[in-house]
Amino acid sequence: MGLNAKKAPKPKSNSNKVQQPLMEVGTEEARVVGIIDLGLQKQRPYKGQEKAPIRMIRITYEFPNLFIIDEEGNDVEDKPRWLSEEIPFNNLDVDLAKSTKRYRAIDPEDTCDGDFIKLVGMPCMVTIGEYSYTKDGELKEGNEVTNVSTITKRKADKLPPLVNDTQVFLLDDPDMELFESFFDWLKDKIKGNLEFSGSVLEARLNGEEEPKPNDNEDSQDEEETEDEPDSKGDEEPTEEEWLD
Repeated sequence: MGLNAKKAPKPKSNSNKVQQPLMEVGTEEARVVGIIDLGLQKQRPYKGQEKAPIRMIRITYEFPNLFIIDEEGNDVEDKPRWLSEEIPFNNLDVDLAKSTKRYRAIDPEDTCDGDFIKLVGMPCMVTIGEYSYTKDGELKEGNEVTNVSTITKRKADKLPPLVNDTQVFLLDDPDMELFESFFDWLKDKIKGNLEFSGSVLEARLNGEEEPKPNDNEDSQDEEETEDEPDSKGDEEPTEEEWLD
């Protein structure tokens, strides 16, 4: 039959994937289910000014009272919905940084001693918003995290545990099985970080000898300024993709 690419079968769409409705705007009980280290990432210019690269993290929240629906519109109770956000990772002394606000909202007593990884599984309140984006010339909408606040002890005590496996990915000790489970766009973003070359992740992906740990981590200049608003542009929402 030859190898004419124009005549090759086209990939079939996932007919079993049910289009999920947007989550309602409002504040919901949640737990942190994932922390992913995205590495040192370029920043978009802000008000025409170039900004220095900064380390980014991806936080994913699981909503125990919101569920994916099946073909008949019924809740699939073993698949609570997820929503993620990507934020700059700053020192906790930077009071106005979004990462500082998130940490203090989730762990107001600082029981985790500043360690974001230890936030996984902890309860919080997440405010869900909506935003618009363009795909293939068509205007669409998605959900986004607009705020995270502290949950009351009464609500936290009644909140069910996490249903799905947690996801923790660190660039200095990457879980390769977890990395390979990520969608291509997320793997590409992680590999696109400015410190990928010569990293442990690059070595493991290439089956090469791993570089020795460097105790003298590069420090990024931190200013006492609030993180600029996210500019989503044409980005497509990525909520709960790996649950489907």
